[in-house]
Amino acid sequence: MKQIGSAIGIGGNANMSIDAKLKDILSSAALYSGNKVSIVSGLRPGDSGYHGSGLAADVKLLDSGGKALANYQDGSTFRTYEQFAQTARSVQMQKYPELSQDFRWGGYFSGGKEKYGALDTMHFDLGGRKTP
Repeated sequence: MKQIGSAIGIGGNANMSIDAKLKDILSSAALYSGNKVSIVSGLRPGDSGYHGSGLAADVKLLDSGGKALANYQDGSTFRTYEQFAQTARSVQMQKYPELSQDFRWGGYFSGGKEKYGALDTMHFDLGGRKTP
């Protein structure tokens, strides 16, 4: 893969105390994909799920000017998020093949904005074989 993008950033009050391999996968995907990436949710102390154990992160993609791409069920940005996830998977398989059954991503969740998880355009975690 050729490095063409910029490194990962932190959005808002996101806690970057996430698993080092997950952070590396997302950072490398940012460099290879050409996207600017902002972690908008990382470690959530007290959360009983993957965020609480540092095994999850939610990201927002930014355009070349640093403006956030639409991040709530927006068909115009879906393909960009999908391509980023594919790049992240490729990075994971190259650098951490042992995580092939653990690394997961999802997004474009259904439901209204009040539904938990509905605003996560792109969520990544290492919980494939784990139960929170």
